[in-house]
Amino acid sequence: MKGADLLGAIDFGKGGGLIPVVVQDAVSGEVLMLGYADRRAIELTLETGLAHFYSRSRRRLWMKGETSGNALRVLDVTADCDLDSVLYLAVPSGNTCHTGKWSCFHNSMWDRPLMDALWDLLRESLRAGPGASSLRSCDPPPDPLLLSLSAAVLLQGYDRRVADAAIVLGCQSAGLTMAQRLGLRAYASGAPRERRVVVLGGYYDEAAHERIAALEADHDVRLAAFVLADAGAPGLRRVRRVADLRSEGGRLLLRDPLGIRSAEI
Repeated sequence: MKGADLLGAIDFGKGGGLIPVVVQDAVSGEVLMLGYADRRAIELTLETGLAHFYSRSRRRLWMKGETSGNALRVLDVTADCDLDSVLYLAVPSGNTCHTGKWSCFHNSMWDRPLMDALWDLLRESLRAGPGASSLRSCDPPPDPLLLSLSAAVLLQGYDRRVADAAIVLGCQSAGLTMAQRLGLRAYASGAPRERRVVVLGGYYDEAAHERIAALEADHDVRLAAFVLADAGAPGLRRVRRVADLRSEGGRLLLRDPLGIRSAEI
């Protein structure tokens, strides 16, 4: 079935006249939002090429971007196997979420796989020793007893679609190495033409804290990944710590802040 025949087969009755609509970025593949549509909203989307929905709270049809200007140009409309939901493949003209974020799905509930990958990479990087690891190539070198890690450092298998570019602050060698591993273009100060950025650097201090806040005014800052951070640095709560390196009984131990695991370095 195609076109009008497929539209006629969609089961709007199951949801009381509405079906869920998933919107996916046609360029990056990122899921942008979930909305609802009645038959007329789907028809208008097909007729105009712009994403239309039905507002359950306002009880009326609406076009994405009618007030914000951030419209969704729809390239394809696909129904699912049960014919009770559809996918809009779209090119956004601006941030999709009303909060100013690129995607409405930005509140992560589960990051354990990410933390597991980071733990393994940090352990391997530190065991490699000076010269073989970007974590030990910074000038000045870090105090190993204050070492901690956050977000997406040297992450193998990182989905580069999450960010368009990296802004490197602090330790240039560590930040550039991370950007290279992540497959991202790196900028030393700002990236005016890039919408989604990951901030990479060395020491997380008050200056870095203020710089990230300033960047958020112009970019959708996805990650702040600082590799060398004093646990007492101002604003460190904004950076997700993965591990701390401590000296215990003459041994150098990498410990999970949650106390789940440890490894001798």
